[in-house]
Amino acid sequence: MALILLWTARHHISALWHAAWRGTHLPDEPLPPRRLFAYLATGLLLMLGWCVASRLAWWLALLFLTTILLFVIVYARIRAETGAPIEFLYPYDYPKRVLLYTFGTTRLKALDGGRSLTVLSMLAWLSRHHIPQMTGAYTVDNWRLAESVTIPKQALTRWLPAALVLGFVASFWAHLTGYYAFGENVIEGATTEGDYRTRVALWEFQNLAGILRQPTPPDFTRLAATLLGSAIVTAFVLLRRQFLRFPLHPLGYVISTAYGDVCPHAGPFFVVWIIKAVIMRVGGIRLYQKLIPTFLGLFLGHFFTAGILWTTASIFIDPLISRRYHFFFG
Repeated sequence: MALILLWTARHHISALWHAAWRGTHLPDEPLPPRRLFAYLATGLLLMLGWCVASRLAWWLALLFLTTILLFVIVYARIRAETGAPIEFLYPYDYPKRVLLYTFGTTRLKALDGGRSLTVLSMLAWLSRHHIPQMTGAYTVDNWRLAESVTIPKQALTRWLPAALVLGFVASFWAHLTGYYAFGENVIEGATTEGDYRTRVALWEFQNLAGILRQPTPPDFTRLAATLLGSAIVTAFVLLRRQFLRFPLHPLGYVISTAYGDVCPHAGPFFVVWIIKAVIMRVGGIRLYQKLIPTFLGLFLGHFFTAGILWTTASIFIDPLISRRYHFFFG
């Protein structure tokens, strides 16, 4: 999907590249193209340099970071085109996992005695969690919001780095203060087994230990499934270009298979699709537009109830309740 999106945008990317060389600024772009490519190159080189300094094989680091960037592109497109406010709409942990089953852990262990596999486990938070994807999605959301309320994109873009630095400092203060004041093993209501982040890190290195003890060859079944998924996405794209009313969307397929064979999003999306189809058939676009505030209210009500009211009330009922049912503000 990411390669298709890049191919579709090739003319615009080319225009940005030529504008960067000429030092000109394209209209309606949030950043001057030269600065845009400079930021992208600097960030990638810093990340690549950190990985190489950590003794991760350079080609493996390049593939890992490239895969994460491709995931960011697709997720940002999902947010821009579908508006789905869900954080985990991407193959969970797969930027790392796809490297393991493509090359095989036997070969990767033989590469440097398991050093690269260890560094990949250290970087697992980048592939397992949603920080890169959400950063791209929030940026797209902000630029779209700027268009809606007539804020200049350039002015908004100048404030985004400040917000990033402020959030970075605040998160370090909040987490490190809690860890050193109370201990990471007992915060979040845990009893010596650690909070969620601790358990995830422990699981990651336990998994690494198992891989190093029993490395495996490339998983050709998973490779075949990956290629099949790519073929299906490509077919959906071609069919939608050939037939205007073709009902299946490639991004819908990507969303519905984001977790493999266990996806909690396919059902709700199907229900919403049925409701929308009935509304459009009964009242057309006018009824659809009139009901938009109703469904926005339903959506915001769920955010308020599940994310604020319920979690606050659960403190006075049983703290375990909020841990069993928590809400991600995606």
